[in-house]
Parts: sequence; structure tokens; C-alpha cells
Amino acid sequence: KYIMKLQSLLIALMLALTTQVHAEGMYVGLSGGQADYDTAVTQLTGTAQLDDEDTAYKLFAGYRASNNFGVEFHYADLGEVSLSGNTGDSFIRGNWSALAFIVDGGKVAQEAKSYGVAATYALPLNDSFSLLGKIGFHRWDIENSSGSSFDEDGTEPFYGIGASYQVNDNIAIQAEFERLQIDSIDIDDIDLLSVGLAFHF
Repeated sequence: KYIMKLQSLLIALMLALTTQVHAEGMYVGLSGGQADYDTAVTQLTGTAQLDDEDTAYKLFAGYRASNNFGVEFHYADLGEVSLSGNTGDSFIRGNWSALAFIVDGGKVAQEAKSYGVAATYALPLNDSFSLLGKIGFHRWDIENSSGSSFDEDGTEPFYGIGASYQVNDNIAIQAEFERLQIDSIDIDDIDLLSVGLAFHF
């Protein structure tokens, strides 16, 4: 009897892991959350302040070729990172020597946007919950408040993990953590923590 119960438990577990929470097909969605910038700015003095967190949002669309594997595209507005200070306040920028503000109320800011594509994987846990994973590449654009001559862009890898709750056949709530690598002078990478809705067709 014990063996039969164990077999029944194993079969039930296998069925749970293969439950089709997401049907194959297309989906679109939107999410919002917080972007956390990892910058090369250190050793601030005086009243200098680095604001390295901002509100962010993301639009995404994808296609699930099977119950597990798919592809996803995104556009993300990652807000901005800013550094402010007054005359004499100093900071270190990467490997540079110390820099200082020469006016009171000085501020420099950089806005970041991301356009990406990733291979995705979903692991259903039961009829409603799934674990999510993705890895891909994104095009990043940095706009500098000091002028367009300081703008930067590039292409780097990114990855993400998350979880999804299927409300019904067409709507899912999902939470994700994504790390987007950036190879700019001042920004090393951006972490995006978001919650949103996905609409399946």
C-alpha cells in the first residue's frame, strides 16, 4: 500500500509539473516597478547626492511555441539616475580623478531606455502558478542632460526570473526581476523589479 501511495504521489507531481497553464500562442503585456542603477560614481562629499532609483515601466509581447518555450520582445523606460550637489562637493567617476561641482544647485542626469529580445522558459507548478526565466540581448540608449554629445548606446545581454499567476485563460499576473547589463561610462547595469499583466490570445 505504501508503494502504491508513493507511486500515486509521484504521478500527481508529474501531472502538476506538466499542466498547461499557458496555452501556445501570442501574448502582450505591460508592467511597472522600480529601476535600480549600478553606477561608477563613488566617494561623494559634502551635500552631493546620488539618486540611483527611479520608477520604470515596460511593454512586452511574445509568442509561446510550446507550454514551456517561447520568445519575447520588450521596450522599457527605465527612468533616470541623477547626481546633484553644491559648489565644492566632489565625487569620483569611474577611474577618473575627483570631480567637483562649480555651482550651487548643480545637477546632472541620465535617462535610460531598453529594447530587447529574449528566449523564455515557463515551468508550471500547478494549474495557476508558473516559474519564469529568460535570457537575451537588449539595445540600450542613455540620454545625458549635459547634451546629446554625451549620449551613449550599445547592445548587451540581459536575463530575468519571475513568477506568474494565471487569473483565467487570457489574463496572467506576473512579477519579474531582470538585470540589464549596460556598458556606459557611468552605468554598469540596471536591475528592474516589476509587476504587471500579460494578456494571452
